[in-house]
Formats: sequence, structure tokens, C-alpha cells
Amino acid sequence: TFPQAGRIILAGSSAGGIGATMNWWQTQQAFPNVRVDMINDSGAVLPEDVMPSPNTEEQQWRTQWNLAATLPPGCNACATSFDVIFAFYANEFPANRGALLSYTQDTVLPLFYGISTSKFTQGLGELEAQQFAPTTTLKYFNKAGSGHELWFTPSLTTNSVTVQQFVTQMVTDDLNWTSP
Repeated sequence: TFPQAGRIILAGSSAGGIGATMNWWQTQQAFPNVRVDMINDSGAVLPEDVMPSPNTEEQQWRTQWNLAATLPPGCNACATSFDVIFAFYANEFPANRGALLSYTQDTVLPLFYGISTSKFTQGLGELEAQQFAPTTTLKYFNKAGSGHELWFTPSLTTNSVTVQQFVTQMVTDDLNWTSP
């Protein structure tokens, strides 16, 4: 459909953010000569230590969504933990950029995951520290407080940076792009 695409931004909000994350690999494979960047708005995939134990929900998603066919080959750790996919992408796509937008106290995802808001906040912090902070190509934008989906409120501000500015810096390859 888009044989002349010069660049692709794969983006999704909420469950679509999870979908964008899980399908970044497939999209890049479909366009091998085009840079594919990814924006996940409010679809944080969290570390296993904050998820319920046993994590029957995740096992159900893996089966129902056939994630074994979606997850990238070579990401062996993805078979047991979703959050490691970010570090995998940073390694596999060193010229691509990826972003996570999230409220620190998301009002939907804790219910989806079956965890408390404080567990979500803990997991989000771990995800950012462990998967995003060590890379130069993955950044996050957090809005303190509660809500869900930042994409549709471009004027939301964190540390004097708006969602719109953050996303614009990402897609224009601004060298000053950082996690505010």
C-alpha cells in the first residue's frame, strides 16, 4: 500500500499502545528499507515483579493473541517477560526511536493487569529505569497524577515540556530529545 514510504511512525493508545509495541518488529520487517519508529501511549508493559502471581492473565493473552507468532525471533526473554522487548528493540533497531507516554497513576491499566495503582506506578518506574534509561533511542514522557491516554491532550506538561514538544522532538530527530 505504501511502497514509497520514507519513514513510518507506528503508534497506538491504550491497548493499541501494547499492540504497537508488540508489532514493532513485524512492521520493521514489512518495511526493511524504511525506518520505523514507535509511540506507545498508555500501553505500558510492566515487569513481572509487579504482576499478580501466578500471572494467569498474561498466559491467557499469550495464547489468545498468539503472541509467540508476533514476538520477534531472538528475543528469548520475551517468552517469559513482556517488558524486556524494549531493550531488545533498542539493540536491534539502533537508528530507530521509541517512546512511551503514560500517567504515573494510570486509571485503566492497573484494572487490566489486576494490580493496584501503586504497583502500576512502581512497575512503570522500573520499566523506565531498566528498559528506557540505559538506551539513547528510547524515551518516556510521564504525567504525574491519574488519567489515561496523553496523546489527545498535546498541551499536557511535564518539566516544562508538552506532549506535543516531546513527540515533535522525537519525530524530527532532535538531538535534545530526552525523557522530561
